[in-house]
Amino acid sequence: MSLSSISVKRPITTFMVFAAIIVIGIFSLRQIPIDLLPDISYPAMAVITDYEGAAPEEVERMVTEPIERMVSTVNNIKEVSSISYEGRSLVLINFTWGTDMDAAANDVREKIALAERMLPDEAEKPLVFKFDPSLMPVEILSLSGNLPLERLRRLAEDRVKYELEQIEGVASVSVSGGREREIQVLVDRDKLESVGLSIGQLVRILRAENINLPAGYMETEDQELLIRGMGEFRSVEQIKNVVICGRGGPVYLKDVAEVRDSFKEKRGEVLVNGREAVILSVFKESGANTVRVSEGVRQRLSSIGKLLPPSVEIDTIIDTSEYIRDSISNLQQTAIQGAAIAMVVVFLFLANLPSTLIISFAIPVSVLVAFILLRLAGLTLNIMTLGGLAIGVGMMVDNAIVILENIFRHRQRGEPAQRAAVMGSNEMGMAVTASTLTTLVVFISLLFVSGIVGILFKHIAYTVIFSLSASLLVALTLIPMLSSKYLSAKTLERKKRRRFSRKLNEYMESRYGFILDWALAHKKVVILGSVSILGATLLLLPRIGSEFIPQTDQGVINISVETPTGTKWRITEKVAKKVEEVIRESVPELDKTLIQVGS
Repeated sequence: MSLSSISVKRPITTFMVFAAIIVIGIFSLRQIPIDLLPDISYPAMAVITDYEGAAPEEVERMVTEPIERMVSTVNNIKEVSSISYEGRSLVLINFTWGTDMDAAANDVREKIALAERMLPDEAEKPLVFKFDPSLMPVEILSLSGNLPLERLRRLAEDRVKYELEQIEGVASVSVSGGREREIQVLVDRDKLESVGLSIGQLVRILRAENINLPAGYMETEDQELLIRGMGEFRSVEQIKNVVICGRGGPVYLKDVAEVRDSFKEKRGEVLVNGREAVILSVFKESGANTVRVSEGVRQRLSSIGKLLPPSVEIDTIIDTSEYIRDSISNLQQTAIQGAAIAMVVVFLFLANLPSTLIISFAIPVSVLVAFILLRLAGLTLNIMTLGGLAIGVGMMVDNAIVILENIFRHRQRGEPAQRAAVMGSNEMGMAVTASTLTTLVVFISLLFVSGIVGILFKHIAYTVIFSLSASLLVALTLIPMLSSKYLSAKTLERKKRRRFSRKLNEYMESRYGFILDWALAHKKVVILGSVSILGATLLLLPRIGSEFIPQTDQGVINISVETPTGTKWRITEKVAKKVEEVIRESVPELDKTLIQVGS
C-alpha cells in the first residue's frame, strides 16, 4: 500500500500528523538561534603572553621562541607564526581543516605548560585562544557623564558589568577606558640598598605578604572550625607598615618607599563622540542567539539606567544584531513574496481557488519541516539557510502541481474523488520522486566540500535538501488527501467556465507549439544559435569579477590610523581627533564615533 492510498483512506490520521508537524515546526522556529552567518570556526589558535617592560627583541628571545619550539610538536599543524611586540608575545598556530580543535587546544595547553618553566619569572601566564566568531562583541556600550573617569570606571565594573553578565546568553563583559586604580610603591633606591635589599627581593616580600592562606582547622567539643591566615591588604596603611627587614629592629616599607593610592599610567584613550568615556564590550556565549542576547541587553539597559547617577548616560555604540535583523527580515520578505508570486502563477493556470489553496499548503508545511530538521541538526537561522529557503520556495510546489494536475485529469474522466486521488498520485509518484532526487543529488554533493566554503554551502545544501524532501512527502500524502475531500464535481465545472484561464492556456499552448514546430524545422539554426550563446557566455566569464563574500553595508566604517613606531600616544590621539573632525565635516549622516588610541 502506497503513502498516497494510506493518507486518502486515513484522512484524520494524516491531518493530525501534519497538525503536529506544524506545531513542532513553529516551536522549532522559535528555538533556532539567529545569526548573520554560520558558525565559522577557523582552525587556528593564538597564544598571548605578556612580559611587561620588555623590548621586542627580549620578548622574542625569552618568550616567543620557547613557546614556538614547544607548540610546533603538536599534530596537524599547518603553520606556526609569531609577532613580538613591546611587552607582548603573539604566537599564531594554523591547523589543517577538519582538525578537532578541542583536542588540539588541550595538546597546545600541555605543551605550553612545559614551556612555562623556560619563561622569565616576570612574564605572565600564557593564554590560549581559539578563533571563534563569539569572541567578537555583539554590542559595544558607552558610559559617559559629568563624573571623574575613575568613578565612571568603577560604576562600569561594579554595577553595569555585573548586571549585563546576568543576561542569558552573555558570556562576559570587558571594560575599557577611564582610569584604573593602582597602588604605587615609589622606592628610594639608596634607602633600600642601605638595608641590604634589592627591588626583586622587595617585590617578593610584598607578594608573600599579600595573600590569604589556609591554616588547617581547630576542633572543639562539638565543632570543627577552619582557620585562615588573612594576609591580603585592605588599606594603604597596611602596605606602609609591612616589615621588610628585621636587622637591628623592624624596618617598614614606609621607611624606604612612598606608598600612593593612585591610578595606572595611561597608555591610551577612549573617546565617544569626542568625549572621554568608558566602553563595555558584550560577548555572547558560543552558540547563543545574537538577536536574543542583544534584545536582553536593551531590556536590561532600561533598569540599569535607574541605578546610575542622573548625570551618567549609557548608550549603545555598536549593535551587530541590527544588521542581522535587517538581513533576516529582507530574506524573509523575499521568500514570502516568492511564495505569493508562485501562488498567483499557479492560480492563473489552474483557474481554481481550492486547487491553488491545496497546492499552497506545500510551501508552509515544507518550510516548517525544514525548521524542525534544522533544529535537530543544530544549525542556525542565517542568511545562508534563509537563502536556501528562498532558492527552494519555488521548487516546493512543483511536486504538488504535478500530482494535483494528474488527479484533476482522473476527476475529469469521471473517477470518484478517492479513487482519482489514489490513482493520480500513484501514477506520478515515481516520476516526482525521481525528479526530486535528481535535484537533491546536486545539493548533496555540496556536503562533501571542505574548508570554509564547505561550511557556508553546507547550510544552503541542508536547507534545500530538508525542504524539498518535505515537499515530496507533502505531495505524496497531504495533497492526495486534500484533493479527495475538496476537489468536487462543482469545482471542476467552475474551472471549465474560467474564460480567462482557458484562453491563457490556449494562447500559451499555441505559441509554444509554433515555436516548437519552427525549432524542429530549423535544427541547424537552433543548434548553432545555442552553441554561439554558450561560447559568448564563456567569453564573458573572465570579465565577471569574483570575491569570496559580497560587500555589505552594515552602517559601520572602521578606520585604522598608524603613526611611526615610538610615537607618543598623545600625538596619535591628536591625529585621530583630526580624522574625526574631517569625517564630521564631510559625512552629514554621521551618528556616533568611537576612538580607541593606544594599547
